[in-house]
Amino acid sequence: MGVILTIIGVILTLVTVINLIRVMLLNRKSIIKKAKVIGFESYTYLMPGAEYNTIYNASLYPILEIQEGDRKVRVTLSYISDKINLERGDEIEVVYPRGKVEKLRVYEIENVYNFYYLTIFIGILITLLSITMI
Repeated sequence: MGVILTIIGVILTLVTVINLIRVMLLNRKSIIKKAKVIGFESYTYLMPGAEYNTIYNASLYPILEIQEGDRKVRVTLSYISDKINLERGDEIEVVYPRGKVEKLRVYEIENVYNFYYLTIFIGILITLLSITMI
């Protein structure tokens, strides 16, 4: 049992370290800028529910304006965290690959790194505890 847990802990730690390095390199090659919320776009759709009931979903997506070179680009951010409460005129930090403004996402690096650090810690802890079981 201890050998299996050791292998699981080592694999978890290695996969997390590789993903952490990948995210760090991606963020280093990406552009981080401030974008201004200039409005909201509504998106609605009908989705058939259980027993032929209809569920009506409506969402508001922020329209962001960002300075790219000498022009201003407007992008609708289709995914936004519930923790971010935006209003018209707010500025948020976004990150996107060079030349691909349409692939921007909200820059929340602290949360991403905390997740990776916690996962690495758990992997090392599993490894150490399972080695004592051997």
